[in-house]
Amino acid sequence: MKVPSLKQLISLCFSALLAPAILSAQTIVNDSWADGGRSNGADALDTDWRTSTARQAIEVGVGYLGLVSTTTAGRGIHGTFAPQALNIGDTLTATFTFKTPTTIGSAKQSALRIGFFDTTGKPGLAADLTASSASPNPIYNGLPGYMMDFDVKTGTEDIQFRKHDVTLTTGQLMANTTPDYINIASGGSVYSFAANTTYTGVLSLKRTGADTLSLTGSLHQGAALLSTYTGTDTNKIVSAFGMLAFHVTSAAFGGAAGTPHPDNGIDFSNVKIEYRVSK
Repeated sequence: MKVPSLKQLISLCFSALLAPAILSAQTIVNDSWADGGRSNGADALDTDWRTSTARQAIEVGVGYLGLVSTTTAGRGIHGTFAPQALNIGDTLTATFTFKTPTTIGSAKQSALRIGFFDTTGKPGLAADLTASSASPNPIYNGLPGYMMDFDVKTGTEDIQFRKHDVTLTTGQLMANTTPDYINIASGGSVYSFAANTTYTGVLSLKRTGADTLSLTGSLHQGAALLSTYTGTDTNKIVSAFGMLAFHVTSAAFGGAAGTPHPDNGIDFSNVKIEYRVSK
């Protein structure tokens, strides 16, 4: 074996010092519904999924969880997980794979919504909950968090980031973009959702400073990146999270509201949540 010279050892050490930080990832949730249940069951790293709108929004079977849509009202679901507090440099990422139904709506802005929320002081969120404009749920009031949304066939589809306005008392989770949310930024390449097609979305939150946080979203179809965008929150950031939520607006996905039905909304095949520590 050839022994490196002192000069070579010094060069190797110097290169190591200049190398970028290595990210160590921990998987918090990795749910593919192999047990066919919506609760935290036998599968490793699955979690509970619950309804967060007035109408039942969950249809579950072996290998999928359906977010049921309706042509008259939006519907939402959420899952809780062990609370994660972001240190500076750390990242929390949700990756979700879903298939669209036969019927795709048109001219639906902010149609598919994905949010991370801070569950601190809200133990009741780990239970079945509902909310509607006629019967709001106060447990959603003052809930810190962020939302990313995708448009459906607007012709100008983009990725939008918003922050939950904790001063309001509308009792909604993600049913209203205004006035419940404060706009942060929007952008990315124009994309389009097709019928009966599988997509993967990603929402990443990285704490970049004491009061700065970057939000990155992307949409993929197979190996193809359709759109990506990054925005930044620089004022009273949220840095702890314990809930992931999804919401679809009315008439965005699906032409039938009943369950079970092959055209009643999007079907998730996997949802993964990862925490990455910058070292």
